[in-house]
Amino acid sequence: MADLRALTHALTNSYIDAFPQETTEVLESAPVDELVELLQTQTVERGARILGRLSTALATTVLQQLVPDLTRQILGSMEPMQAALLLSSLDPENREKQLDNLDQGLARELRDLMSYPEASAGRLMQPRAPSIPARLSVKQTIKRFRRFKSRETAVLVITDDSGKLLGLVDLVDVVQADPNTRLESLLHITTPVRVTATTSREEVIDLFTRYRLRLLPVVDIDDRLLGVIRQSTVIKATQEEAATNLQAMVGVSRDERALSSPLSAMRKRLPWLNINLLTAFLAAAVVGLFENTIAQFTALAVLLPVVAGQSGNTGAQALAVIMRGLA
Repeated sequence: MADLRALTHALTNSYIDAFPQETTEVLESAPVDELVELLQTQTVERGARILGRLSTALATTVLQQLVPDLTRQILGSMEPMQAALLLSSLDPENREKQLDNLDQGLARELRDLMSYPEASAGRLMQPRAPSIPARLSVKQTIKRFRRFKSRETAVLVITDDSGKLLGLVDLVDVVQADPNTRLESLLHITTPVRVTATTSREEVIDLFTRYRLRLLPVVDIDDRLLGVIRQSTVIKATQEEAATNLQAMVGVSRDERALSSPLSAMRKRLPWLNINLLTAFLAAAVVGLFENTIAQFTALAVLLPVVAGQSGNTGAQALAVIMRGLA
């Protein structure tokens, strides 16, 4: 029995690592208590990857049901951007409780990230982005590059000794250059596109689309590097922005999810439904003005649902065309 349990555990871990997208789809529909039990049997690194792929609402619910020690370890292993996103979804009391459970340095870093305006570049950036001083040679750069944990380093961020942004260099150019060449001589673009931490998410997405960027530096007012925004992060933000805009267009709250409580959904949908009810009564009143005419020509009553159905279909078609244009 013990061997069978170990084999099942090994197969589960292999499936999670080999098919992350399929695993996420399965876990999204699983009960919360089963997700909690799964995370308790995984390594901290794998648990952080699993939690980071789940929807924010579900991941937040699971996070609150984990034991404090495991929560601290998982949040410490996650990218600060992901951890800040999860913590910002909690109510202030639970958020402070989770922050107090973390190491002081990490808690301070997450508080700084959450202090930026919502839907801003500061909320999208990775603050621990590796940067390389321009004074280093290609040989020294490659040696330092081997210590980087992130795999998304096709573009290197070059700074001076004070952390001021100087430019970007493709990793291919570094590998192909002479080992004794200084990085500063490989800087072809010394004024790369950059944003501040308060730049809106819409502007960040527009810059990535307009200039076909793979990486966007985030700087402070003194042009010192704060972090970077990667293309994968922008794609996820774009998808989230499109989904929230679609929900807002039909009167659904931007933060409502499929797993939101019925009471919360009702409270946020009720104002829009009341407006729709009022306009429906106005339309009914207009029909009532022609009551005598409809009584004389009963065929008009048969056409009422036809008119309502066609107008709804026309509106849905117009909405689809507009959404495609926005996308």
